[in-house]
Amino acid sequence: MNESGNMDRVWLTKEKLNVEEIYNSVCSPEYGAVTLFVGTTRNSFEGKVVEKLEYEAYDKMAVKSLEGICRSIREKFQVGKIAIVHRLGDVPVQEASVVIAISATHRKAVFEALPFAIDALKADVPIWKKEVYQGGDAPQWKENAESGEMNINSDCIQFREEVVEAESVDQVSSDLIQINTNLQEINRRITSFINRKRQQVNISNVEDFCVKRSDEESTCARTNAVIFRRKDSKTHLKVHRVENMTGPQIRTPETVKTQPQERAEFGTCPAGAEERLSNAEHFLNIKNDSQNVFSRLKVIEDKILYLESISPEYFDFFRQTKPSGKSTFSPIAKKKYSSEDIDMKLSHLKSKFMKR
Repeated sequence: MNESGNMDRVWLTKEKLNVEEIYNSVCSPEYGAVTLFVGTTRNSFEGKVVEKLEYEAYDKMAVKSLEGICRSIREKFQVGKIAIVHRLGDVPVQEASVVIAISATHRKAVFEALPFAIDALKADVPIWKKEVYQGGDAPQWKENAESGEMNINSDCIQFREEVVEAESVDQVSSDLIQINTNLQEINRRITSFINRKRQQVNISNVEDFCVKRSDEESTCARTNAVIFRRKDSKTHLKVHRVENMTGPQIRTPETVKTQPQERAEFGTCPAGAEERLSNAEHFLNIKNDSQNVFSRLKVIEDKILYLESISPEYFDFFRQTKPSGKSTFSPIAKKKYSSEDIDMKLSHLKSKFMKR
């Protein structure tokens, strides 16, 4: 039961309604008029004998809608206390299913407010009824004829819109869906993909581990699987070494195109520095007609940074600490041998010692 300042009393119940108790709840000495509406179950409908009515409701939303009806009545009419009670579950013939009681100072207000409350309840409160007939006729759900015709206050309408938005499902455009098919087809595609990948792995395993002899028509992978060490590899997998004929590592300075530099004439090269700059430019294959020393140094620095970026391994040889004295040490270039070259060397040494 919900009471708003002891003036509005609305509730839903599965018990039999006590009309006198509801009537007394709206009576007060200061009010001179009380109207009472009692809706009961009739015994027939379109020639069928009605046994009972079954009412169902969305309780929370129904109570909120009833409270909204009470607010609408007070906005439109000068009334006192309001009581709206609706019964749920089975309601036999002649028993009350809904009771509305309204009191006011003058009778005109209650006479106008009661029809409004009845129509609003039938149109906007989420309560549904099902007629159960005698004689084996199938029960039927009944829709209120007033549903959708009333325009209750903004609070009720706003609440109903919020519920619809909460229960609605966003529709996604079909253009955004890559695969348009049913669940059965999706499962079939997944199974086919797994089987195909399994077959590819099996074929790869046979190529890596099994050696099929020409005289055998059928073999067993479990018994014929053997690990064969590959040449130039520490595992059974094949290793391919590629000698690149082109690429940044084999470019010569002649093939490198430097970006054009802006000429800035701020003065000529100081005496004694021209030869050193010319030697550096010649060594780096730089052609620069500028007479400004800073511009020429900038070009040399850019070229060195470029060469270091494409071949950083060569610049590690020159990053040494400053020696304490003169040193005659010269770095020795180490040659790298592959496992195949080492095997050839060993075979050559073996044959050489065997001849002795």
